Amino acid sequence: MRPVRPGPRIRMNPTRYVYLWALRCAEALAAWLSLLLAAGLTALLHPDVALGDFALLQPSWSTALFTLLLLALWSNLYAFFGLYQYEALFAAEARWRDVVKAVTTAVMALLLTASVFHLGRIDSGFLAVFWLSAIASSLLCRRLARHLLVSRSGLRAKERVLVVGTNTRAMEYARNILAKPEFYVLAGFADDRLHGDCADLPGGCSLVADFATLPEYLRRNVVDEVAICLPIKSLYDIASNIVAACEEQGISVVIYTQLFEVKNPHLARKRFNTDLIMRVFSSRVDENALLVKRIIDVAGASLLLVLTAPILLAAALAVKLDSPGPAFFVQKRVGYNKRLFDCYKLRTMRLDAEAMQARLEDRNISGGSTFKIPDDPRVTRIGRFLRKSSIDELPQLLNVLKGDMSLVGPRPLPVRDWERFEKDWPRRRFSVRPGITCLWQISGRNRIGFERWMELDMEYIDNWSLGRDLAILLRTVPAVCKREGAC
Repeated sequence: MRPVRPGPRIRMNPTRYVYLWALRCAEALAAWLSLLLAAGLTALLHPDVALGDFALLQPSWSTALFTLLLLALWSNLYAFFGLYQYEALFAAEARWRDVVKAVTTAVMALLLTASVFHLGRIDSGFLAVFWLSAIASSLLCRRLARHLLVSRSGLRAKERVLVVGTNTRAMEYARNILAKPEFYVLAGFADDRLHGDCADLPGGCSLVADFATLPEYLRRNVVDEVAICLPIKSLYDIASNIVAACEEQGISVVIYTQLFEVKNPHLARKRFNTDLIMRVFSSRVDENALLVKRIIDVAGASLLLVLTAPILLAAALAVKLDSPGPAFFVQKRVGYNKRLFDCYKLRTMRLDAEAMQARLEDRNISGGSTFKIPDDPRVTRIGRFLRKSSIDELPQLLNVLKGDMSLVGPRPLPVRDWERFEKDWPRRRFSVRPGITCLWQISGRNRIGFERWMELDMEYIDNWSLGRDLAILLRTVPAVCKREGAC
């Protein structure tokens, strides 16, 4: 029976927010260094001027507080001019004017503040050097951030968009996507037949599904967003079914507001070129909370790797001595929005474990698509201990650092288990990053049936908060020590 959802709350895709907040900090630091540079050059060019003449540079608590407030104002001015929107990083040629406007406004605010509060020597030369260096350092920070996003994040920073419809509006939407290759990938079109002219589109129109086969396509492929560009007056039922299918699998939907009025509490208006669209999420989006979650993941995984390194090395040596084969096991798992990733574990089974599984299917006790059997003959002697103590999961801290996983989230499933899902509602678990620990992990693990396991994942997604993550992490320690439900 499908569980009742009180209201989803999270959509995990924090990569871009981490970069944007890192850019905020970098530009604030660059502004402070520009102040030092301006003061240093002024003192160097005027022998009668000392650095102590600049009240902003005098070491005191009041000066430190004022500097922090000034940098906060600096950051907010940049946000006011739209410079911390993700798209702004890739519109460098058009947005450099906004950088100049923001810095000029900040310099005028500094001049006014210096006049009111008598902040010492703030003359035209000082302000000119500060203005030039602040603009140059800001543009340099943005160029570096753009380079890191393109060269290091790769496809992880991009969203795969499926366009539903092939009419004129759909084609225009697709052209807009293709014009922004830095952060969008056009997955294709879904329609019953081709309606518009797509001769100018690279590769033409790729019809990946029709209306009947679209739900199956969403089940089997990586799709971050579905853009509905249908004439709702004549195809309302089809569009409604598509929205329902996307909600069930945790895929966000973009709907042109000109088409129909959507009454949903989880809405976000968004500009896409000249069009105003409405974005419908199956979950509430809290960008700041997602950023904090990612920071906790990186810091926590780094600390745990350092603390558990001796245990991990000793366990790897024990695996090598206990049975032939590598110490570590790498398996493809299904991650965020059904993206496959390499999941790392300590090897706990024989090398022929996957070949043996087919002969053991009739002993499966999970009651669902997953595979669990008591006294699994494929598990080695040391592997049984590693599983009961959860030490075999420690290498997944590397997956957390890579961004494939989080410390807390639904457990990542093998491809074999994902392909055997019989119902759609549990597929919404793939709308968040998988985790090392979760509600299932602290609620009995293998003593819990598959249906209840999936319900716990939905409960986590629907009621997510940072406090809930912390509570799960704290409850994981005694659960591991007691070896609850481990086998």
